[in-house]
Amino acid sequence: MGGPVDGTAGLYIKGDNNTLKNSIVMYGWGSLVTLLGSNSTVANSHIENANWITRQHTANITVSGANQKILNNTLRSCTGKMIAFILYDGVPVKGITIRGNDCRRYAYAMFDGGTACFYTNGNGDLGGAEISHNVIAENMTRNDRVSCGIYLDDGAHNAVIHHNVIHGGGHCRSGIFTHRGNRKIRVYHNSVWAVSNCAWLSSVWTGSRDAGTMIYRNNHSGGLGYSQNGVRGTITQDHNRQRVPDAELVDVAKMDFRIRRGNSASIDAGRPIGGINNGHTGDGPDLGAYEFGSDPWKAGATVKPH
Repeated sequence: MGGPVDGTAGLYIKGDNNTLKNSIVMYGWGSLVTLLGSNSTVANSHIENANWITRQHTANITVSGANQKILNNTLRSCTGKMIAFILYDGVPVKGITIRGNDCRRYAYAMFDGGTACFYTNGNGDLGGAEISHNVIAENMTRNDRVSCGIYLDDGAHNAVIHHNVIHGGGHCRSGIFTHRGNRKIRVYHNSVWAVSNCAWLSSVWTGSRDAGTMIYRNNHSGGLGYSQNGVRGTITQDHNRQRVPDAELVDVAKMDFRIRRGNSASIDAGRPIGGINNGHTGDGPDLGAYEFGSDPWKAGATVKPH
């Protein structure tokens, strides 16, 4: 599926208020699904093995437009990124929701933005984009200069990234990478493991900076937490833990990032954030992607290929 010349999609959906769900879409030269227009949804689908042509901004799912939703899908195997939410035909992304997706084995053969699982470029104001409750694992790149799980490039801003699990798999430099003039980015309650540099890396800051709108809070990481390169000033960061031992979690090798025991320093150590961690079970919210003692959220589709 997908054009070998221009990377067009196997499924090309352009218009408003469309839905693709409960589907299996596999194998293609280009993007397997391209979602354009506005107010449309890709949900509960298994989408696997895209972008054999190794074309930039081609992915398992390529999306632009306003208020699009990518919900509870299983994404497997891509030469580059798995979700490209990008400027397409001059139309930017505004208000996208990327939630509940299970994404593994990406970035086999590409460089730069192709070494991220989720990537956006040239979008400026993302209009309050939400990236939450996703599992991102098994970065397969051999070029780890900017390899990461989530990459907001070239001044993309106005997004909240929360309750994600990112496991670099030994090939990933950072869990989240933001580049060139980012602002209005809030990073809450993520669990980031097996990355060579840090959980969030901010680099090459240009233009205005509003430190109060760049927030790193209530996060959990197996290595260094926040780091910056080539930028001036500091962001707001508090209520995080870094270099957390694997033994505090249920089973890192099996991607189970729940807190193992009630005596962990991460329990009740977070700060309340309206609309993000309402309904926590203890005196305060727990750090990381899961609340101790509560049923864990689940990512991925219920449909599976035969």
